[in-house]
Order: sequence, then C-alpha cells, then structure tokens
Amino acid sequence: MADDLSQLTQLTATTQTTNTITKAQREEVEALFNLVDTDGSGEIDEDELEELFALVGVDVSPEEISEVMREADADGSGEIDREEFAEVMLALPPCRHSPNEVLRCFRLLAGPRAPRNGRMEHAQLIHALVNLGRGRCAPAEAKALAEQLKPRKDGTVAYARFLAN
Repeated sequence: MADDLSQLTQLTATTQTTNTITKAQREEVEALFNLVDTDGSGEIDEDELEELFALVGVDVSPEEISEVMREADADGSGEIDREEFAEVMLALPPCRHSPNEVLRCFRLLAGPRAPRNGRMEHAQLIHALVNLGRGRCAPAEAKALAEQLKPRKDGTVAYARFLAN
C-alpha cells in the first residue's frame, strides 16, 4: 500500500503542474467532499476516511487508514481539508461514471426530501428499488440488495458505502 500511496502522491504533483482543473471537475470533487464529510466540519477525519474506503469496497486496517491520512494531509493538521482532498481525487484515474453521475443517482434514490448530509434512509433505498425505473426489484430482492450496503445503526446508508457497491 505504501507504494500505491507514493505513486498517488507523485501523480498528484504531476497533475497539479501539468493539468488545468475545469470548473466541472472542481464542482464534482466539492460535491463528493461534502458527502464524505458527514459531520459537516469542512475536514475529513480518520472515521470519515474509513467510511469512504468501506464505500468503495476497500478493506483497510487502522494502520493503513493512518498512513493514507498522513499521505493526504499535506499540512499535518490530522484531517484532510477540501484542497488536500481535491488534490488526491483529481490525481486518480477516471472511472466509468463521473462523480456527478453517481451523486445524482444517490440523490434520486434518496428522494427529494432527503437531507444532503451524505446519507439516505435504508427504508427509502428499498422503496426506490421496488418503485423506480425499468428494472424494478421485488421487495425481498430490494431488501437483500440494500442490506449489502450495511446500514448504519441510525438506519441510514452512507454515500461511501453506496459508491463501493
């Protein structure tokens, strides 16, 4: 993992010096940051970083979380601020779906009355899977799919876990 982090750091430095970041990219990264920053503090702590890894399906140890935090936390504050997050995210290779597309899907499933705090009600997700779109699920199938996201104790599903699946 240390080699991956070193490569990511090098890629980040290269991206900053050779690429111009578009307004759309900046907005997508900002929206993603706001979803990961579940406590709204403006910074990502180790717990939120761990949730992000769980969301994208990466099983990491507490030591690896601390290592990633040290690599991404350029100012040594113990948390990842918006700029540090943007530097890391913009250095990653592109994925099939833009962060904006994934975010729109999450918000659609969460429903119009959902708070914009990076979480959706587990029951709302099941409801959406049963009632929205062409490929609607049977209630039992929707419940089984939603359970794969491992809802939190408060009955919500975090955006990070949604991304991982």
